[in-house]
Amino acid sequence: MTLKKMALLSLLLVTNIAFAQMKLSDYYKFSADTYNAIQKDSNLWRGGITSSDLSFIGLYKEALVEYDKPRQDKKTISSADSLLFVKKYHPVDAKAFILQKAKENQIVIFNEAHYNPRNRVFVTSLLADLKKAGYKYFAAETFSEERVFRNAEHPGILTGYYSVEPQFGNLVRAATKLDYILYPYEDTSRVYNAKQREIGEATNLATLLKKDPGAKIIVYCGFNHIYEDAVVNWGKAMAGHLKEFTGIDPYTIDQVDLSEKSETALEAPEYRIIQSAFHPAAYTIMVDESGKPFTNHRVDALLYTPPTVYQYNRPGWIFENDKKPYFLDATKIEISFPIIVKAYPATDDIQTKVPVDIIEIKSKADVANTALALAKQGLFIITITNKENKTQQFTIGK
Repeated sequence: MTLKKMALLSLLLVTNIAFAQMKLSDYYKFSADTYNAIQKDSNLWRGGITSSDLSFIGLYKEALVEYDKPRQDKKTISSADSLLFVKKYHPVDAKAFILQKAKENQIVIFNEAHYNPRNRVFVTSLLADLKKAGYKYFAAETFSEERVFRNAEHPGILTGYYSVEPQFGNLVRAATKLDYILYPYEDTSRVYNAKQREIGEATNLATLLKKDPGAKIIVYCGFNHIYEDAVVNWGKAMAGHLKEFTGIDPYTIDQVDLSEKSETALEAPEYRIIQSAFHPAAYTIMVDESGKPFTNHRVDALLYTPPTVYQYNRPGWIFENDKKPYFLDATKIEISFPIIVKAYPATDDIQTKVPVDIIEIKSKADVANTALALAKQGLFIITITNKENKTQQFTIGK
């Protein structure tokens, strides 16, 4: 492992010391500052941390672009294989399919692209039904180590690194409201070695099952940790080790492979085929006549996520899970632009809690066309901050 990769891994495995040294507001940087940082760093760094930084302030499209820039592999598929795919598979409703598989299994694992909040929105939509199916624990890779995590109010500065992104915060809020037990399983051995990390994560999950053998668990991880086989430079991935250590075969659902990219040419060929041949408007699993899902043979099922449709200068999916658009009154904004707008339930401590929505707005002209995505009922505190750290605060809702 190179020194650069070790540094990246050590940053991703955020410790309680790092949390203690940072304020929550430090994670919500203006895009100009992020782009300036990109110029000083490598493509590896650019595609990972900086794309997440952009997602933290609601810039989804920009995050896709930055993640894809160092990953320009354009995959193709023959005409014959395209026709075979269309003949062999047909779309079914993803939520119904996943819930049925969840009832048949003890552990379900979802992965995410860390720069893509839509993955979190989708899993949030499943939590209530998974709870009814007997799921008790929500275990997430991002959650900080247990000693700190158990003493934290959720979702806040001590919850985890990626959970400072508002849609991840909303996922944690939803899980907490449904009485899931939140479980941190990241490897905290401080040995920044990819192989050890996979073993450590699986060991921590296996420890939970030793304490509560019959428990049904949702595991939420990043990218390739969901694979049930080996990964280059890692050895066996977390999900594979978990099966080995517990004897339980988790049901693994990949949210990354069949999702949109910043350019059509970078998308998986099957993604393009599904879109052009079947035009699914909803989250979809492709299955054959026997009901067996299309897969990459490294997970049990691949989730197809439809292309984003934008509304009010936001991805349309930001309004899923019973959210509605709220607009600011531009005439009341007295500070200079650009601004970062954050929204909190009126009951939250806005200094320590993750906002329920956030967006950077570049100019006053954009205010009237840019909506926040908030619950249909309730009072919300809105804060706006500019690069000179001048702030204003409003209350909206009812």
